[in-house]
Amino acid sequence: MAGAALTPMRLDSARVARNFGGAAQRYDQYAALQRDIAAQLRLQWPRLPNPATVVDLGCGTGHDSEWLSREHRLHLVDIAPEMVAAAAERCAMPAQQHCCDVSCFGELGLSADAIWTSSMLQWATDMPLAAEAIAANLKPGGSLLASLFTAGSLTELAQAWATVDDAEHVLPLPAIDGTRQAFEAVGLRISWQQPFTRQLHFDSLGDIGRHLRGLGATNALKQRKKGLMGRQQLARLTAALEPFRDEQGIALTWNAWLFKAEKAA
Repeated sequence: MAGAALTPMRLDSARVARNFGGAAQRYDQYAALQRDIAAQLRLQWPRLPNPATVVDLGCGTGHDSEWLSREHRLHLVDIAPEMVAAAAERCAMPAQQHCCDVSCFGELGLSADAIWTSSMLQWATDMPLAAEAIAANLKPGGSLLASLFTAGSLTELAQAWATVDDAEHVLPLPAIDGTRQAFEAVGLRISWQQPFTRQLHFDSLGDIGRHLRGLGATNALKQRKKGLMGRQQLARLTAALEPFRDEQGIALTWNAWLFKAEKAA
């Protein structure tokens, strides 16, 4: 997950769905960082009418769906049916379930008082289209609370891969400025924002791979290099990660952007 805005349709959406669906049972084991980001975002949760219609967009296994469902009419949306099912089981009250990605989200017409989407929007293949879909599902005066991983994440891993071959192994991530512009262009006013950076440490290349597979965050680019890595390539990649090792292990950086926005009343 390294550096630039995604161009439309560079991701294989069917593969993204399979990756996340396959990770549903073990996702929570690896998602401590995502939960920490969600906890920061939750501090900005608005006062809503009672009852309110709320969407958990990219609901995953339902960590956030659980508390969102306690007081609101909740809609669960995710690209992977296994994730939607897992989230539904955690809800305090029954929730409406929708299996789709953000590109077709705009067709649902949910008229939500608030949309919550945490650690998901980096998977949008077209950020302006994603912003348009989100705005279309918000009531006038409704709120969006969002977080996404951004450019500069996993640069260590991308640099290590560059010593092995010229293929793109790490998902390019959107820049904050381009993301902000996409949401402002559809009439959402950003009232709060916060950058977020954290390093996670790993004992080995194998640990890194297990972590990313556990999150469903493996390579889903359409032009990804296919086939198994040879022994020499593996040794080269392992050696290239060593300069990033400190006393805690191999350090990989995650950058995120958290923001709150409102649709004009």
